[in-house]
Amino acid sequence: MVLSAVSVASAQTGYTVGLADGDGRMGQWDVPVDISIVNEDTVIAGMMRFEYDSTKLTPVTDPVLGSPFVSFDLGARASDYETDGIVSVVCSTPGELKISFMPSFGGNAEIAAGSGVVFSPLFDVATDAAVGETSFDAVDSASWINSLHDPSWGTIYPTLGAGSVLIRYYRPGDVNNDGVIDEDDVDYLVAYIFQSGPAPRPLNSADVDHSCQIDVADLVKLVGRVYHNDPSPLWPGCVE
Repeated sequence: MVLSAVSVASAQTGYTVGLADGDGRMGQWDVPVDISIVNEDTVIAGMMRFEYDSTKLTPVTDPVLGSPFVSFDLGARASDYETDGIVSVVCSTPGELKISFMPSFGGNAEIAAGSGVVFSPLFDVATDAAVGETSFDAVDSASWINSLHDPSWGTIYPTLGAGSVLIRYYRPGDVNNDGVIDEDDVDYLVAYIFQSGPAPRPLNSADVDHSCQIDVADLVKLVGRVYHNDPSPLWPGCVE
């Protein structure tokens, strides 16, 4: 689901939000989407809203706060907010992400003048997501206007940046989808086949003999590659 854009504010030069950038593989978990701010002077607070394709990306729910709160990492420019600030990253509607930040009571959190990553919300990539770029754009709505605040709490309306997440093809044999094929993938597949462990992401990554099922034959082939340098190819699967 991609929501329609609504432009409701005039941008102020020298400030931009929403330069989102991400890179993940089909079926990969916990992919960070780096969100940057360009600000010519110090800002202390802000509200940001983004639209993305919810059929391809699903926000990772914060394990403590739960839905609709989204897990995120702080960028170096926003490190003050870990101890002296309040940050809320929320997805209450599929395809819409809202971020707000401000100093805590008595806190001195701020984002100094400059540019770079401030927040990195985490997303899971759908196992059937099409390979290529999918948009992740800062967009105003009638009820949520992207804005920043200077140290005097003056309101700044920034330019809204377009961003994207590059979705790559999975690697056959990379069963745990961490980008490499190694002993961890063998252990992961053993657990899945014999111990009801978590499923490979995507399932096709484990069907390395292209038999359209995941079984011991795939495990033998993967062991041959990892432990015996077997040069025979690991094939893309056809399970799903």
